[in-house]
Amino acid sequence: MSIFSQAKSVQFPWSGTLLSAVEVPPGVQLHRIFRFPGADWDPPPIEFRNGRIDPPAGNKDAFSALYLGESLTTAAFETKVIRVSVESGTDEPHFVEETNLQLPPRRCVAHLTVRTSMFVNFEDRETAQQFGLDPHMPVDRISKWQGAALSLFEALDELNGLVPVGIVGICYQSKHRGSNGWNFALFHGKHEIVLKRGLSTLLTPSMIEL
Repeated sequence: MSIFSQAKSVQFPWSGTLLSAVEVPPGVQLHRIFRFPGADWDPPPIEFRNGRIDPPAGNKDAFSALYLGESLTTAAFETKVIRVSVESGTDEPHFVEETNLQLPPRRCVAHLTVRTSMFVNFEDRETAQQFGLDPHMPVDRISKWQGAALSLFEALDELNGLVPVGIVGICYQSKHRGSNGWNFALFHGKHEIVLKRGLSTLLTPSMIEL
């Protein structure tokens, strides 16, 4: 089920223009897959802040993001639990079995929104360009996304009280082959305000809808 059966696209004023956001109401489950204790909720160590919405090199201590998917399937693609094998010649996704048994087993959790939450939509070109990102660039460069995330984070800090109070992070669509699901990256600190922490459980293939 698409997030837009519950959420909606909205616009908000910013420096004399209107930017795009996705507004998620209370009562929506957002999903995460993780391995290590506390990784369902707590900020990761600086050396692991390397995702699309994490700070760029040289600014890794600026903030951290909690990545959540609109569905468990989206979260599975993002964490490479589900993959589409190019070698097979088909576009059929498959569950990737555990190979390194020395790592903690994969777990999943669904956090529940308890307040209306706004995520700046970095798939909207005009919105993303305000922060130095072209989401339609020919080569997908994570560093550009990270720089834009830092620009937004710093601008929100500077404009405290002058922008919608419900902005808690950034949303974007999956870039993994076979997935077009939506991801929601919450700035740590905001997540404690708008989410109720879920109880995690061991992840099994039967949980994921393909």
